[in-house]
Amino acid sequence: MYLNRELLRLKEVIAKDFKLFDQDRVAAIYYDEDDFKVVDIAAQDLAEDIFSVTGKKAKVINNSANLAKQMILVGTLGKNKLIANLVKEKIIDISGIKNNWESFLITTVQNPVDAVEQALVIVGSDRRATAFGVYELAKQIGVSPWSWWADVPVLKKEKIIIKNKSYVYGPPAVKYRGIFINDEDWGLQPWAAKNFEADKGDIGPRTYAKIFELLLRLKANYIWPAMHPCTRAFNGFSANKVIADNYAIVVGSSHCEPMLRNNVGEWNKELFNQYTKKEWTAESWNYQTNPDIIFKYWEDRVKENSQYENTYTVGMRGIHDGGMPGPDSLSKKVKLLEKVISDQRKILKKHIDYEIDQVPQVFCPYKEVLDIYNEGLNLPDDITTLWSNDNFGYLTRLPTAKESKRSGGAGIYYHISYWGRPHDYLWLCTTNPTLIWEEMKKAYQYNARQIWVLNVGDLKPGEFLTEFFLTLGWQIDKMTDKDIEEYISNWITINFNQQYSSQITEIILEFYQLNYIRKPEHLGWNSVYPNTAIQDPEFSIFNYGDEVEKYLNRYLKIANLAEKIYLALEEKFKAAFYQLVLYPVKGAALMAQKMLYAYKNRIYASQGRISANKYARLTKTAYQQLKKATNYYNEKLNNGKWQGIISMKPRQLPVFEMPELTQVIPQIKADYGIILENSQELLNSNHNNKLPAFSKFSQKSYFIDIFNKSDQQINWQAKVEQDWINISVNSGILEDELRLFVSIIWDKIPAGDIVEGEINLSILGEDNLIKLEVYNPNLIEAATKNTFIEINKYIALEAENYSKKVNNQTASWKFIKGLSRTGKGSLAATSVNNSAFEIKELGITNFQAQSPLLEYNLIISTPGEVIITAYFLPTNAVNDKKYLRYAVALDTDDPQLAELFSYTDEYDKTWQQDVLRSTKISQTKHYFNKPGKHKLKIWMVDPGVIIDKIVLDFGGVKPSYLGPAETLYN
Repeated sequence: MYLNRELLRLKEVIAKDFKLFDQDRVAAIYYDEDDFKVVDIAAQDLAEDIFSVTGKKAKVINNSANLAKQMILVGTLGKNKLIANLVKEKIIDISGIKNNWESFLITTVQNPVDAVEQALVIVGSDRRATAFGVYELAKQIGVSPWSWWADVPVLKKEKIIIKNKSYVYGPPAVKYRGIFINDEDWGLQPWAAKNFEADKGDIGPRTYAKIFELLLRLKANYIWPAMHPCTRAFNGFSANKVIADNYAIVVGSSHCEPMLRNNVGEWNKELFNQYTKKEWTAESWNYQTNPDIIFKYWEDRVKENSQYENTYTVGMRGIHDGGMPGPDSLSKKVKLLEKVISDQRKILKKHIDYEIDQVPQVFCPYKEVLDIYNEGLNLPDDITTLWSNDNFGYLTRLPTAKESKRSGGAGIYYHISYWGRPHDYLWLCTTNPTLIWEEMKKAYQYNARQIWVLNVGDLKPGEFLTEFFLTLGWQIDKMTDKDIEEYISNWITINFNQQYSSQITEIILEFYQLNYIRKPEHLGWNSVYPNTAIQDPEFSIFNYGDEVEKYLNRYLKIANLAEKIYLALEEKFKAAFYQLVLYPVKGAALMAQKMLYAYKNRIYASQGRISANKYARLTKTAYQQLKKATNYYNEKLNNGKWQGIISMKPRQLPVFEMPELTQVIPQIKADYGIILENSQELLNSNHNNKLPAFSKFSQKSYFIDIFNKSDQQINWQAKVEQDWINISVNSGILEDELRLFVSIIWDKIPAGDIVEGEINLSILGEDNLIKLEVYNPNLIEAATKNTFIEINKYIALEAENYSKKVNNQTASWKFIKGLSRTGKGSLAATSVNNSAFEIKELGITNFQAQSPLLEYNLIISTPGEVIITAYFLPTNAVNDKKYLRYAVALDTDDPQLAELFSYTDEYDKTWQQDVLRSTKISQTKHYFNKPGKHKLKIWMVDPGVIIDKIVLDFGGVKPSYLGPAETLYN
């Protein structure tokens, strides 16, 4: 097996390919005894990894007197005497890593010293870089970073040969890259406490050692430890900080835990009484009333941990995730917070042997702290400002031009798991990876590059997104949206059998798009704080081809394919596949079935359909299958290794329980009902006997539902009056329900602007006449492949299918593949200098000439007023403004300016709705004075707008969740 080049080939080295393992001979590993502890750990792990691949244990040597003929030389610059000599003699070139942060070189050398015939040299610019290099070699020989955490098997090899080349990795795009273990109450903590680390009864040193190893394998260097009340404070185990240092992991603390203190576990009556004779109360956490006590509390932790590599969160919030106690006005809060930070820096100056501007400090303007910051907080320039997303994947703020020049730089706190308003998502990790890429790419472009920390919840089942995020932190400057699919495919190849790579890639891409439409935890259409009852979904059962059925069919397709692959896989791959693919996909599909079949049950029951009882059974079956799948994960998978790691109902929220169901009692006398697509009214109500209009330019089909209200079988027959009408089934026996699909045989139908037809459904001796209208003109004015046609008094289009796009040198509409609720991607307004196009300042003419433009060709039948509904991703302003804007016009009309409001706080009802449905909806009114050709124009105003879909309503749009499918001429 050959080591593949990742970033940069330095030069050819006159040497043979390095034989790491060949004919039962395995290379030995050498590191210098004076090197860092993490190098020792990595070397020992490499020996174990080589054994898992070859069955032969590599000898680990830290004394140059015992070298072998084939050696892997591992060392940090300045810490390995053999490597230092190779550098001195110019046998290896370290120019690509010297003086760089976390950069390493892998190269081959012939006869580096007398006793060694060949050497593979792994040299790091610092201690973590050396470890990264060692674990990169392990990955290249076939050991996945998830070999322990997700039971990815290691495949045996008969030979391992490293190609004779030099490879430089690093420096990373982002300085500190890591994770936040959070909301661990239902997964990681019970698993560790009752299973993996039962002797400690908690997440302790053994668990953290495994987490730290994983971070190194993923080229990460940073952690915010678990901090909920269920978990003992990180420093409550004295070994934790030592182990972190041994693994060279930088330790920080979350936005509400200043100075490495875990308040919920440490700020208590017992500790308080050590500092003072005052009476402890819940209100004691107040820097206005108890500054000396809290100062001492912080100082003790800094003294205890100052010898280690840390970042220090400065500022102050509530004991947990709440606002800072004290002042009642924003201006007074600013003054108090400035004093807090000043006092914290006094502690750091006193106890850390660096200049204060060299001590890594983090200020996180998260939630209400952002208001304090915006009020004019005087923040020292060397403190890193850690901006956050809105907890649902969309960044709330990025540095302004002035802020980006701060010496402390900026960073991002990002979530793929969250507990809070408007609704938790703690069960499955379903954030679209393209959304993560888009937001973090934007952060990188705006110079937020100092710290990226990811809230991973319990870590499992967020394995893929965790690795993806950390990979972005390592090399986002080298990844585009078009690389994401290839990244997924490569990730699958590394972790599973390559035979199924394309199919699993298809599953994962579809899984994330379905979850972008609606996360499983949000299918109850309810909220938390306060917890509200389950509501009916906004998905329509009757409009636009039955959104519920379409959504479920897509889920069933990938769930069934995943199950099929699982059964076909070799046994050794099954545990990993279950964790990384099957359980998330199957779990999300079963949740969708449980909630949406229950919805069908309730709606169909209201119509008297006996099929409602079938959907009640399907709901119950989905719930039982979900319990079974979760129990298998927790109790049987890999002989119970993961006991307690997954909960299918964190916080016991209503969405996780059995939904309300209705039982229909069949009528004694035979009876039936008919429903047509785009209507919820029974056919017999006289005013609804027409299917939606058909068009030669879309060639859609529409459905007719026939349903039984009794327990008797009913004969039925369908007759068409015109031979150009096609029905999927023409006759039969109706038991519970039947869906007929009506389409047009286009080569038989006569031409005409409106061609009429009729279907007669004969049931129980009754004739039910259903009328059809078909738009089938001989010609249509200038209809081309990029023209959208009005059908049923609406036009729908996906944003990426424009007829014309005009960009300029500094701003553009950029297509983002894979980021859409309904299409193949979306279009983002981007600007290299974060500048907006102000209509008032530029004037209408200059604005139209300078602003990036999207143009769409339309053919309209219904003149008059039209409402244009534009669907945008719920992104936020990239600067300190409170809105995002775009401009829209028809034909030669002046552009209308429209605003999309940005995140203000978690209580905003519009924001809550937007993030749950993954879209902002904006409407403008316009007027067409005549039918025929027209143009729709969309201009960029503010960077950060991402447009997904547009619907023009001439009075025909029906209620739905996703809107009508596009009416593109094809």
